[in-house]
Amino acid sequence: MLRTSFTLLAVLTWSSAVAAQPYAGIEAGSGKVRSSDVDELVVSRTTPAASGDFVPLKYDDVFSARWNRATELGAVAGYDFGWVRVEGELARKRASIDHHASDDIADQFLTELNAGLNRPSQAPDPGAPGLPALTLADFQPNGTVRVGSAMVNAFLDVPVIKGLSVYAGAGVGRSFARGFGDSDGALARQRMIGARYSVTDRIDVGLKYRKFASGIIKLDHDPIDYAGNPDQGATGVSTRTAAVAPDIEGEFRTRGVSLTLNYNLR
Repeated sequence: MLRTSFTLLAVLTWSSAVAAQPYAGIEAGSGKVRSSDVDELVVSRTTPAASGDFVPLKYDDVFSARWNRATELGAVAGYDFGWVRVEGELARKRASIDHHASDDIADQFLTELNAGLNRPSQAPDPGAPGLPALTLADFQPNGTVRVGSAMVNAFLDVPVIKGLSVYAGAGVGRSFARGFGDSDGALARQRMIGARYSVTDRIDVGLKYRKFASGIIKLDHDPIDYAGNPDQGATGVSTRTAAVAPDIEGEFRTRGVSLTLNYNLR
């Protein structure tokens, strides 16, 4: 019985391998990017020196990064077993920040930062009112994030009419994110639905809708210096500056549509 089972498994495996149709393809499209949380790390310095200088203060979920649409490019190679397809995918997504919006503690962050920097100042501080209060407009950095991914996808592919089929599937793999002079990676996942049409025995064209999530990544931006106003205290005049380092932390998520072109190799 055991020998019969192994023989049947071997026959099925061999039959599947013989029936498998190898293919390769390219994809290109555009996607909408879900907003990302922006944290801020503040490191202050006082002249003359004071206690508490250079002690980092972390603020979570200060702003929300809103993105322009992402461009997506990819290459695939796999085997078509009829109703089932398995493939490997290499892809790259690129998106730039459109603007920052207020998030959970934006007001708290701005209030505490302005208080620490004495912006604006009041008499008898020298030069009052000096520099105005910092606002959301002062935290609008430019930046582009590039996310590469290496995925393994599996699809259920259902024929509709001759030459036309629809499919649905999912994939897992690894993401590689780069932006703001930093890089990070995480376990990635995606879900897809689509349709493809056989133009010839060799060439398929189609449309694919994809929901992609990079996994939790963190990209740190270089610190940005903000000046403070002179503060007249009991022991004299002091001035504080702050180095504020933003970071984008969370999943890079896209939803988009791609054009696909596959070439059957056999």
